[in-house]
Amino acid sequence: MLRSLPVLLRGILASPANAQRCAPRSYPLMAFEVEREAKWMPDSSSRWVPGSPGTRSNAPTTVELVFQFVVDSAGKVLPSTIHALTPIDADRLRDIRADAARWHFQPAAVAGCRVAQLVQVPVNNGR
Repeated sequence: MLRSLPVLLRGILASPANAQRCAPRSYPLMAFEVEREAKWMPDSSSRWVPGSPGTRSNAPTTVELVFQFVVDSAGKVLPSTIHALTPIDADRLRDIRADAARWHFQPAAVAGCRVAQLVQVPVNNGR
């Protein structure tokens, strides 16, 4: 009987009744709708880096570039959703979009389920 206990417990813990159900959503959530916001995972190969939502630079010579994009439930930026919310030249926009396609985030979460989030962050030159 004792030998079969681990097998029995595994079966109970893996049963559908104990599995967390994460309903897929057809739209990204906003920051106020999630319990844990998407968080950028630093990568030294990125020339452009996203800041934390709501942060602003105090340096008077720094140009504030604010971007909006969707981070999916796997933590990837959806390239088609990358938009500059501040005026920016085409070359710089192209550079930032290329970097953003390689960014990885810890996905946002609601009730322990990973969800897509619409993110608005300042983007700075990391080098």
